[in-house]
This record gives sequence, C-alpha cells and structure tokens, in this order.
Amino acid sequence: MLHRAAYMLAIVKDHVPSCSGESLFLSLRNDGTMRKIFYDPVVKDLEDRIKSYHLITQQLLWSMADVVGVKDSDFEKNLQLFESRVLKIRRNWSESRRKREAEFRALNLGYDGPDPMEI
Repeated sequence: MLHRAAYMLAIVKDHVPSCSGESLFLSLRNDGTMRKIFYDPVVKDLEDRIKSYHLITQQLLWSMADVVGVKDSDFEKNLQLFESRVLKIRRNWSESRRKREAEFRALNLGYDGPDPMEI
C-alpha cells in the first residue's frame, strides 16, 4: 500500500500548487498500532522514477491514438521501445534497492530486527 499511497501523493505534489516537500505517511497496522513513515527510500525511489515513467507512457498513448499518421508496424516499434525503457527503469530501481539493502546490512552487522526488505 505504501507504493500506491506514494504514487497518489507524487501526482498531487506534481499538480497542486504549493504542495511539495517530503512525503509523510501514517500506517495503521493490523494490530492497531501506528507507524510513522517519513523519508522512506522506497517512496523516494518511486518519486524519482514516476515522471520518466509517465512521460514514456504518454508517448506510447499518443502513438497508439494516432491511427492515421502512425502505421501499425511503426506502433509496434514504439511498443518495443516502451518495453525497453520500462525494463531499464525497473533494472535501475532493482539495482538501487539491492545497493540500499547491502549498505543496510554492512552498517548493521548482527541486525536482529525485521527483514531489511520490509524497511
């Protein structure tokens, strides 16, 4: 749910004047406790990549909608280009996550808390 909340807030921050800055969240857990989430690296990763993803998604949409000027074969090329761009975003995102986890483990030898994947 954090990804969805971060996505929605990133869109708001991009379109609503004077709405910007660090994203803050309050998570209500199943046991009734709450967790404050601020400067979360998962949120930062999403916010860093959302604009480039939206740009290439819009380019694909306009290419798909131009049924007069863009031949089907050209659209297929655009679709393949979209796929390669999305894969690049995904690979960079995964690499960033693995690097952050490795840094966490290196700084926290003997860590006995939650799995770093959940942090």
